[in-house]
Amino acid sequence: MLPEEKRRRLEGTWAWAFRKSALPLIEEEAFRDLYCEDNGRPNKPVQTVIGVLLLKEMFDLTDEGALGALEYDLRWHVALDLEPGDAHICQKTLHNFRAKLMKNERAKVVFEEMTGKIVKALGVSVERQRLDSTHIVSNIAALTRLGLFCETVRVFLRELLRRSRERYESVPASLRGRYLKEDMTDSQYDDARSEESHRRISVCARDVWRLVERFRGDEEITKLESYELLVRLLQEQCEEVAEPPGYAEGDADGGEPVAPVVPKEAKKVGSGSLQTPHDPDVTYSGHKGKGYEVQVAETCGNGEKPEMITHVEVTPSCGSDAAVTVPTVEALAERGLQPKELIADTNYGSTRNVMECERLGTELVSPVPGPKVAGEQSRHEHGEALAVRREYEKGAEFRERYAERAGIEGTHSELKRAHGMGRLRIRGLLRVRLVVYLKALACNVKRMVEYLAERERKAAEAAFLAICASTAAFAARIWRFTALGRRNCRPEACPFLRLAA
Repeated sequence: MLPEEKRRRLEGTWAWAFRKSALPLIEEEAFRDLYCEDNGRPNKPVQTVIGVLLLKEMFDLTDEGALGALEYDLRWHVALDLEPGDAHICQKTLHNFRAKLMKNERAKVVFEEMTGKIVKALGVSVERQRLDSTHIVSNIAALTRLGLFCETVRVFLRELLRRSRERYESVPASLRGRYLKEDMTDSQYDDARSEESHRRISVCARDVWRLVERFRGDEEITKLESYELLVRLLQEQCEEVAEPPGYAEGDADGGEPVAPVVPKEAKKVGSGSLQTPHDPDVTYSGHKGKGYEVQVAETCGNGEKPEMITHVEVTPSCGSDAAVTVPTVEALAERGLQPKELIADTNYGSTRNVMECERLGTELVSPVPGPKVAGEQSRHEHGEALAVRREYEKGAEFRERYAERAGIEGTHSELKRAHGMGRLRIRGLLRVRLVVYLKALACNVKRMVEYLAERERKAAEAAFLAICASTAAFAARIWRFTALGRRNCRPEACPFLRLAA
C-alpha cells in the first residue's frame, strides 16, 4: 500500500516494534476458558482485543478514541498485524471482554505473565528493585460531609422511584423536596454557608434514619445497593441517642417526628468510611485525600535496558504501606521475580518488616521510622537490630544505595501523565484494579517497544556508517591507483581513470 521510502520509515516507528515484539507475547489459548466450549469461538481474536486494550492505555484513550484509531490509523493496523478491512471491533465486544477480565483476577494474570516474558526476553535483572505507593482518584466528585449525606439520599430516592413510584410517594414530600425537585433534578440543600452546614447535617442525619426505618422490613427495598449505602452512612456518620435534642430554629424538618440520632463528631468518623455513594470502595487518607493507593514495584540498576514494573496492587487510601511490604516480596517470589535488594521509603521500613524480608531472602533498604528516643533500644522488641540499622543509616553506603529509590517517582509521573492513572475515567474497585493492571502492563510494553526500536535504529545507523566507511576506503583506493595511472599509463588504457571520469 505504501511507497518504499514511506514503508521503510514506518518500520522505524513503535508500531513495527510492537508487532514484532509485543503482539507475539499475547497467547490466544490462555483465554480459552473464558468462552463456552460448545458456543462458538470469540467473534474477534483475543490477541487483537488485548492488543487494542494495551494500545488504549498506552496512549490514554477513551474507548471511542481507541476504536477510531483501530479503524483508521495505519500504525495500529501494522502494530496489530491487521488488514485495513479487518481492523474493526465494536464497543460491546470491548466491554464484554473487560467484564471477563475482571473475573477471577484475570487482568492480574495477564499483567504478570506478559511482564515475566518481557523481563526474560530483554534480560532485565530483577535482583534490585524499588517499592513505593502513589495516590489515584476514580471518576468521583470530592464531596463535603453535607454533600455526602445529600448525594447518598438522592441516589436512594432515584432508585426507589425506578423500582416503585408508590413506595417513592410514600416518603413525605417535604423530605423528598430537600434532595430532589419535582423534575428529579438535584435540590440545592447541600449548597449551604459554612455556618449553616452543621445544622443541615443534623437534618440530613435524621432524614437518613427516617428512610432506613421506613423501609427496614421491605425485603425488595433492603436488597438495593443504595439502601445498603444509607444503612452504612447511618452507622458510620451518626449515633443513636436516648434523648434526642429538640429542633433548632429554622430546621427544615421541624414539622416532622423527632428522630433519635445525631451526627458523630468529625474526628470520630473513621477514614475507611463511605466517601461517595458512586464508589463505595473509596477511602480517605489524611494527607493525600480521597481515592485509592497503588503499590508499585519496579526493577532498578539495569543501565541502558529499560526498567520493568514487576508488581502493582490497589490498596485502600486509609491503609498502611507497612502492611504490604512482606506480601509484595512473597508475591514476587511466587513468580520467580524476588529481588535480593528492595529499596523503599520510611513507611515500609519497620524493623519487623526488615527482619521478615531478610528471612525470605530479600534485604530491605529503608530508613528507620521515627526519631531516636532515649531508652528506645531496651524497649523495642528488636532493639539490637534497630540499633544496627540506625548506625548503618549514618554512613555514605546507605545514602548511595537509598538514592536509587527516587527513580520510582518518575515512574509514578509516567503512569499518571502519559497513561492517565492519576485520574481514572471509571469507578469501583474491580474496574480500578483492571485499569491499573492494564496501564502498568502498557507502560512495560511501551518501554520495551521504545528500547527495541531505538536498538534497531542504532544498529541501522551503525550499518550505514560501516558502509560509508568502506565506501570511503574504496574511493581512496581508486584515487591512489588513479594517481599511479596518470604517471604510468595512457589515459585511454587505464580503467581507474575511466572510472574516475
